[in-house]
Amino acid sequence: MENNNKKPEHRYEVHHYTLCEGWVNCWTVTDNENSEYPDSYSTIEAAQAEINELLSDIQSEIDRGERHAGEGYDAEEYQIYDNIEKEYVV
Repeated sequence: MENNNKKPEHRYEVHHYTLCEGWVNCWTVTDNENSEYPDSYSTIEAAQAEINELLSDIQSEIDRGERHAGEGYDAEEYQIYDNIEKEYVV
């Protein structure tokens, strides 16, 4: 059961650009009650580390032949959003 109305626990979110919806936070976490809500981070550095890890994992899959080269993502497809200032910071 989704709970999109839950306030993010931390200040920053990672947003991904989608063709249909534009910039959205499509990363979620599931709590102990199996409710999903947007993932968030306490610092810009933590959010950027998650982006870096995702891109590194995808590149590793491409390098191992588990994913086609055209199935990767570009770093420009991600931005860090500040939930307090209501603006993109990176």
